[in-house]
Amino acid sequence: MGDRLLPADRSEPAAYFQPHATPPGTEGHIISVLDGVTQIGQFSVVALDLGERDGIEIGHVMRVFQKGIVIRDEVSNKYGDTVRLPDEDAGLVMIFRTYEKISFGLVMKATRAIHINDFVRSP
Repeated sequence: MGDRLLPADRSEPAAYFQPHATPPGTEGHIISVLDGVTQIGQFSVVALDLGERDGIEIGHVMRVFQKGIVIRDEVSNKYGDTVRLPDEDAGLVMIFRTYEKISFGLVMKATRAIHINDFVRSP
């Protein structure tokens, strides 16, 4: 009960496009991966929480980052002080399909295992 039917999307996929950088300041997250695996590698298809309303176009290339971990601050004199390490580069994603609020990309390069919730930003 409560299901809705929508017409099938009959748009043709883009056969030719030029890879190019996203506008500066663009940032989002990997929200899903095809096949539902936990670690994402090269040539995996991922879904991003960015879409056409965010200015994402077919051919956009974005860099994947993993948030830096928090460690104990060994330099501080205060007990319990922590410091966050810098974010680490994990790879590149190229967008091949866009919708209003979501887009799909292909992991073109992975320098380490990529995970859901890792973030993407302009290269």
